[in-house]
Amino acid sequence: MNNKRAKVIVFISTIVVGFLIAGNFSFEGFDSSFPLNAKEYQNAIETKNNLLKEVGSLKSDNQEIKEKIDKYNNNDVNYDKILSDMKAQVRDYGMLTGLNEATGPGIVVVINDGIIDNSADSQEDADRKTLHDADMFSLLNELKSAGAEAIAINDHRISPLTALTCKYAFLEFEDGDMVSAPFNIYAIGDPESMKTLLLQEGSYLKRLKIRGLSVNLDVKDNITLKAANISEMKYAEEYIKKNK
Repeated sequence: MNNKRAKVIVFISTIVVGFLIAGNFSFEGFDSSFPLNAKEYQNAIETKNNLLKEVGSLKSDNQEIKEKIDKYNNNDVNYDKILSDMKAQVRDYGMLTGLNEATGPGIVVVINDGIIDNSADSQEDADRKTLHDADMFSLLNELKSAGAEAIAINDHRISPLTALTCKYAFLEFEDGDMVSAPFNIYAIGDPESMKTLLLQEGSYLKRLKIRGLSVNLDVKDNITLKAANISEMKYAEEYIKKNK
């Protein structure tokens, strides 16, 4: 009887050990008083797999960083080329934002208020023949949509911070500078593309002509625009996303 009971115990123990080996379990630190049920076992497997993925991702990131460091520490790296590329990027950003002077082919749009007959035109007619700040903003947006990379109104370079306000026959900028008609709008970009889009039916420039304003567009082989007068940023700061 005792021999039979011993054989049963050995048989059961063999099955349990086999199950643990198949499940990749270790007896080290295993508390037999708290055996895992099926759900806990599945959660443990998922946790293990997630940790393995995180370790793999960290190894990959570490390898990329190491390769970058090795690249910059390599004597064969052309530091002059890297510096040249960085300067080119800063120069491009400066031209796009108006911080730097810009030159290139483009177009010049000259707009003047229409002829107002004080004896025949009503105030509504006079307003319709006059260029307003909203008209200028719409025209600037149309130029940007047409591919203009740098823009100036008369001698005032347009930047991301440019603001315009109507002051009777003048347009006043955010820095107090004022311009009056005729308004010469200079735009650097693909001349033919901008000309086609601005002169197509339904464009804002066409609408200004219909309202009675004087509009003229010329293509220029080369236009040079001076830098904008941009004030120092007081409130806006660079946002750097923090890693979780």
